[in-house]
Amino acid sequence: MQSYSFKALGTAWSISIDQAAFISDTFWQKVVDTTSLFEQRFSRFIDTSESRAFAEAKAGTYPVSAEMTRLLVAADKLRQLTKGQYDPAIGSLLEAAGYNKSYTLKPNEQYIKEWQLPNWQIDAKNLQVTIDRPLVFDFGGIGKGYWIDQLSQLLIDSDFPFHIIEGGGDMMATSKQNGQGWRVAIEYPGKPEMALGLSVLKNQGFAASDMFRRRWGSWHHFIDHQKKSSQNHILGCAVIAPNAWQADQATSILSLTDPAQATQLVNQLGVEYLVVGNDDLIRRSSHWPGQLF
Repeated sequence: MQSYSFKALGTAWSISIDQAAFISDTFWQKVVDTTSLFEQRFSRFIDTSESRAFAEAKAGTYPVSAEMTRLLVAADKLRQLTKGQYDPAIGSLLEAAGYNKSYTLKPNEQYIKEWQLPNWQIDAKNLQVTIDRPLVFDFGGIGKGYWIDQLSQLLIDSDFPFHIIEGGGDMMATSKQNGQGWRVAIEYPGKPEMALGLSVLKNQGFAASDMFRRRWGSWHHFIDHQKKSSQNHILGCAVIAPNAWQADQATSILSLTDPAQATQLVNQLGVEYLVVGNDDLIRRSSHWPGQLF
């Protein structure tokens, strides 16, 4: 077993490879460099990123990169599935609430009062996005899972097919070399010293989200853009899916939509989920794998 850790995208990352093969420092540096490049391109905390490319733009149609298009196509599908509850165009609202690159954590109440959700449309064929006003995209609900899957593919292409990747609690796990899965603990929302349960991941992605890790005042990152405030109907959730990107998207649904509607939506996605309500009651899908404590 060989492991490597680094920091990126505002969180801690770790990769474990279940092989005796030599892994050079050059390879690990490639992992770090490509992740850094992804962060430079898509973090809204970086002025030159593609996520901030339209922060001062006028209404109109603009070219976007192929990878930006891929992210926006996925975001648009999620936006439609949740009837607009999920929308990456809330970036400027998060910043007005204080969750900005300076981490002021002080809401601008007047800006929040006047803020309106920008409208955007993606043209995947022509790699273009149309906006009706300046906007800042926030890919916090899907970006990490997307990149975890990209790193997993990089490992596979580099002849390291037996691995588990974790980024801020989200994961992608292949099998171990002996064919077994990876045993992982699921943290109880808001109680990092307590495990909610255990599961075994094998060629599966995992994502978890809660209202405690990014919290300031009455705000946290589960944002209801219609009410211009944070959602409080769940404490947290976890999802096991075929890959990390699907798991990440499903946690966004569970975090942002009404519990009854969310359950119906994620059932359509064919994932397994676990939700801790604001009453501490635990709901899970009928085939949730693993043990709950």
